[in-house]
Amino acid sequence: MPAVVIGGNDVLTSAGGISDPGGLGNGYWNRWYLAATKHFNLYGELGVHAAYVYNDRLDYPLNGVALGVNWSPRFHAPLNVMAEYDSRRLNCGLSYRIWKDHINIVTELTECKYPSVGVYFKVHLK
Repeated sequence: MPAVVIGGNDVLTSAGGISDPGGLGNGYWNRWYLAATKHFNLYGELGVHAAYVYNDRLDYPLNGVALGVNWSPRFHAPLNVMAEYDSRRLNCGLSYRIWKDHINIVTELTECKYPSVGVYFKVHLK
């Protein structure tokens, strides 16, 4: 069975007409979602993800279906190859664990053409 979650971000946001005279509110980050994910053992770990995202702002372009897939090959587990469709564009990238899954590097191509590179540090709360 896939893991399923229903959730929201910033669900009570409202500008009250103060910061937005047009009355749309400031709920840019306001959204509701239903998401499901399933992992398979396919020459490593393959993750398949699907979601429906909704925001009632009139100018919010990402309402709709979002899909993603990621794969960490068995022959080189620190590598994670990813692709996603966010209801508007296709993005792809990869991450690489450098040190015990605490220090990671990540690279991404937004719309599969605009590069972004970063480093992040994870703290595991066990």
